[in-house]
Amino acid sequence: MHHNTCRSKDSAITIRLSSSLKKRLEQRARSQRRSLSSQVVYALEQLAALDHALREGGAFVGMFSGVKAPSDGDIREVRKLLWGRLEDD
Repeated sequence: MHHNTCRSKDSAITIRLSSSLKKRLEQRARSQRRSLSSQVVYALEQLAALDHALREGGAFVGMFSGVKAPSDGDIREVRKLLWGRLEDD
């Protein structure tokens, strides 16, 4: 998911966190050329997208983002093909 800077920001939250976590977030924000607020929003959006993908049982993230995860039936079929092949050898 790409952060869309044009999205309306109509809600606010206040959180308390350790100074070490804040420093890490600030460092990450600087390296990504974002404000601290934008970095936190980006990280939360990534977490929410991952959570959604996991609940859907569905897609890979990172390098394989957008690729549908194999179903249980797909895995059974591959196992059957492999095990059948191994028995023939």
